[in-house]
Amino acid sequence: LAADVDGYVPPAAWTSELFFEFNSTFYGGTDSIVTHELVPDFITPANSTFTLKPAVPVAAFDPRDPNVAGATRGDIEQPVVASTAYLDSIGSRAMFRVGYRNLGTSASPVNSYVTSWTVNVSGTTPSTPATYQAAVRWEEMRRDGAGTLSIFDQGTHAPDPVSGTGRNRWLSSIAQDNQGNIGVGFSLSGNGAADFPSIVWAGRTGGQTPAGTLNQGEATMFASTGYQNTTNERWGDYSSMTVDPTDDCTFWFTSEWRDSANNSSSGNFPFYWSTRIGNFKYAGCTAPPKGQIAANVTNCSTGQPVLAADVLAQAGGFLRRTNAGGTLVSNIIAAPGNYTVTGFRKGYTTSTSAGVVVTDGLTSTANICLGGGFPIIELNTTPALVLTDENGNGRLDPGETAKVNLPLRNVGGLDASAVSGTLSTTTPGVTIISSTRGYPNLAKEVGVGSNAGPFQFRVGQGFICGAPIDFTFTTDYNGTSAAKTFTFTIQTSPPVNVSTTLDTTAPANGLNYTAATGTQTGREVRTGVGSTCAGNKAAPGLNDSTPNRRYDSYTFTALSTGCYTVTVTQSSTLLYSVAYNNSGYLPATPNTNFLADPGSSTTTMTYSFNVTAGQNFTVVVHEVTVGAGIGQNYTLSLSGPPLAGGCTTYAGPSAAAVTISGRVITANGAAIRGATVSLTDTQGAQRSAITNAFGYYSFDNVQSGQTYLMRALARRYIFTPRSVNVTDSLTNVDFIDGQ
Repeated sequence: LAADVDGYVPPAAWTSELFFEFNSTFYGGTDSIVTHELVPDFITPANSTFTLKPAVPVAAFDPRDPNVAGATRGDIEQPVVASTAYLDSIGSRAMFRVGYRNLGTSASPVNSYVTSWTVNVSGTTPSTPATYQAAVRWEEMRRDGAGTLSIFDQGTHAPDPVSGTGRNRWLSSIAQDNQGNIGVGFSLSGNGAADFPSIVWAGRTGGQTPAGTLNQGEATMFASTGYQNTTNERWGDYSSMTVDPTDDCTFWFTSEWRDSANNSSSGNFPFYWSTRIGNFKYAGCTAPPKGQIAANVTNCSTGQPVLAADVLAQAGGFLRRTNAGGTLVSNIIAAPGNYTVTGFRKGYTTSTSAGVVVTDGLTSTANICLGGGFPIIELNTTPALVLTDENGNGRLDPGETAKVNLPLRNVGGLDASAVSGTLSTTTPGVTIISSTRGYPNLAKEVGVGSNAGPFQFRVGQGFICGAPIDFTFTTDYNGTSAAKTFTFTIQTSPPVNVSTTLDTTAPANGLNYTAATGTQTGREVRTGVGSTCAGNKAAPGLNDSTPNRRYDSYTFTALSTGCYTVTVTQSSTLLYSVAYNNSGYLPATPNTNFLADPGSSTTTMTYSFNVTAGQNFTVVVHEVTVGAGIGQNYTLSLSGPPLAGGCTTYAGPSAAAVTISGRVITANGAAIRGATVSLTDTQGAQRSAITNAFGYYSFDNVQSGQTYLMRALARRYIFTPRSVNVTDSLTNVDFIDGQ
């Protein structure tokens, strides 16, 4: 878990981020807290470090639960009416959150960290829920100026008799107020008739005096009236204890409970929890002094407000961004003291700084201006392929023409004029037809504009079906050589978007997949961690071996090696998805040939995996619980390298290719050099040619049997557009000034 900051007193400048976990003698280590130190390098990210620090010894504890002992994940007892429907203690994980607070000053910090997790206090090996008793282990640590951690206070909150038959406390969360008092919230459950899983909190007062116990005892925030009577063991996932920033004293706790209306074991979905939010405050806590920092950021030359400037207040590293009025989206709340406030933004080279004194209860304003503005041109959206679709099948096939629009934006500090863009490619079999387009002027910071007419390209007859096309796009602006080059790839493979219903009818086969339906036996364990192309994920293993679980399957063949991404969307969480490798999907043993999965059932499940060219892979969508997912609608999308199937070759018009040529001349017959002649077909595909020193132009490989619109453009001259019906090669298609 990464530590996050509470309070208004910032850490000292040297205070790096820490990530926390715990270790134990039962895990082969020592009873300790283990941290990793993150030191980022924002200039050269590859130089960032993530360093394992020395373990910090803690008082002995037992992290074991029946999960470790080889039983199911359920180990928390509920009232006897719930029978054997046990809940998951998640005992092997540190609980959210690790709260950091500076209880001193930035100059003389008192760096305090608090965290908690679940331990076993039964005093015996917890082989079953009856021999397991969960309790909350909490720790408060200090970090000195050398960066060394040590334990300041610690304890195990287990007020019931510790015999294995006492009540269980788990799913904790911890925080500190501005005086160092501690609040801990958790769930409490037992096998007593009234011990429904309820929301409870406890605390330690005394500020910065260690007590070794939560000396305020515990109190019930909300008594649950229901229990979870299903085979799914998860409960709450998770809880959160935070401190209200308005007074830095009030603790807020968020957790789950269950209503008695959901006690039935049938028609009773496992995640039918209700959320409760409560707060408490220790009587002796008072709000710390604090003030606010506001800012006005303007352009030094024009005095106009600057949008999206970053404003940094030091010491402390407070950062805010400006709105369209040049003021902060929200003021910086800080402890009283002296701060240096600086503004900066892409597209500006200089910035002024302002000294600000923060006073308790007041707002201090920093006036900052930015200078040295220059344009910064970026692609405004991901390039979108728009097909001319000459054969009417809705996709790009070998031999067809396509269009692409490349809208730009100016995020810099100076207006951009005379903007143009040029598109090129090195992909074999692809020809750029319309390579250069103009753009409107783009205003500084917010200017957006699109190309005047689409860029056009054609894929040849030998183009590999579905292969990606790599483009280079160069922009120029302000009449200078301040060009900027972008590279991007357009995937031409037919998209996979299947919207269907999980039922006994198999989905229809697609252009690039075969589909089937049926039932499988068991399902994979959902680990909570999704598969990515960055690393392979081991097969999680089967959660159960229940038969008759309905599935739909889709089998694809990869044309090239690369990373595929699966996205499954649904209105519920009743469906799950798993991908299987080239060896195939086996419904009788669905843990065999595992390739990837999303890790959890959500309304939008996304995961990715690598596939080698020529290999098959199968994506399966199945119900989580047998019978519960029948009739559920879902959409399956797949993106990545090209897939086999789905393309045809477009032969083009049946007529032969011909040549069109001519001259561009003045009214007196003099040649006009450098004139642009355009040729546009009925599909909107446009080609252009430039006249030579003698005024000649020529178009080769023009398809006959069509009518084309031709135009000539040259400075100081006016030409009449021509509509030309092409049945054979044409010469002397001349453009004369004034005619």
